[in-house]
Amino acid sequence: MTGRVARASLVLVGLSLWIGRGVDVGPINLQAIQVATVLVALAVLATALRDRAAPLAWLRPRTTALLAAAMLGLTAIVVAAALSALTAIEPLSVLRFIARYLLGAVLLLSVLHVIKRPANAWALERALFAGAWLSVAVSAVAYFVPQLAAVAIRYGDRAQGLLNHPNQLAMLLTALAPVAFAAALQRPRRAAPWLTLLAVGAGVALTGSKVNLAVLAVVLPVMGLLAARLRRGALSQAGAAAGLTIAGLTVTAAAVWVVQAANPRTLVTIGRLFTDPMATSAVATRTETWRLAIAQGLEQPWIGVGADNAGFYLAHDHAHNVFVEFFLTLGVVGLVALTLLLVALAAIAGHALWPALTRSALASGDRLRLIAYPLAMLAYVAASQSSDSFGGTTLPVLWLMTALASAQVDRCSA
Repeated sequence: MTGRVARASLVLVGLSLWIGRGVDVGPINLQAIQVATVLVALAVLATALRDRAAPLAWLRPRTTALLAAAMLGLTAIVVAAALSALTAIEPLSVLRFIARYLLGAVLLLSVLHVIKRPANAWALERALFAGAWLSVAVSAVAYFVPQLAAVAIRYGDRAQGLLNHPNQLAMLLTALAPVAFAAALQRPRRAAPWLTLLAVGAGVALTGSKVNLAVLAVVLPVMGLLAARLRRGALSQAGAAAGLTIAGLTVTAAAVWVVQAANPRTLVTIGRLFTDPMATSAVATRTETWRLAIAQGLEQPWIGVGADNAGFYLAHDHAHNVFVEFFLTLGVVGLVALTLLLVALAAIAGHALWPALTRSALASGDRLRLIAYPLAMLAYVAASQSSDSFGGTTLPVLWLMTALASAQVDRCSA
């Protein structure tokens, strides 16, 4: 694939991730990221046919094995979803769910093939940063433009950008935060990367998502502490750890300030989470949702009530927890499949973190990304325990971060 076509396809993928509003095509709601996935896959296929070379043939054996494990997990989820169709009220939802994971596999493999060259991986990062900037800017302007607020603001004061819910925007931004931090650390004297990191933090604050603010408050200091380990000497590491932890906490503090200015009721809710958590609507609603979902799941414990059929049994269209969601809709079979996928992703993350922390000969930029991508994957999975439950709008960010991590692992393999 030529450099121009590769970068154009990656820019399309990176920007389309931030557009959650789809177009109804018959029974299907077609989203921008799905169109971008098909286009980049077609470009990869056309290049492979032209060059008579199989895609991803350049991967090292270890990376191929890690990727095969991830594909096994995805296949298991598809099989579990197909079994759940036997009990589904709406089988068409099951088909949509299966298509979501099949397209996810296509997106992961296609993007991984295209980002073989480091320059292409950085192009994808820049497109993701541009989409984040655009989402935060649209949301900020919407507070002053009522016509735009009807699209970008929900519940009166919570930003959602061009997505369908504030929590979705928060999850994407939180997942991107470690990558933005790594980019800033790689060029510490340039203002633009630090401003991007601040924009990401401010965007999470504008969404008013308590869970994602908490994840951000953990992930950024952890990123700082791990990045400090890359320094030589105990004294240098201690100084760097202190400085980078302060930088991470500064972004978190800026996020808190934005919350206070844009939606102060979120701060009140956060305070109540520490003093009387069950009195907050978010905790009470989620606890009741989980209780109902588990009780309903126990009636069909093996194959669930049908993939993407949670909305027929709950007040919301998902269970606000990916494990509870899978148990309700795919049963024990689905939980096993989800575990297989998460174990495979954890293996990829581990193979990234280990050389980052142990191989001092690697370039600092490579080591920073080997830390950032696994933390991005972890941030998304952590947020999914209370937010989007691996929903189709946000799930592509996990595949993109997995592709970036896999490509970086392959490049840095001994």
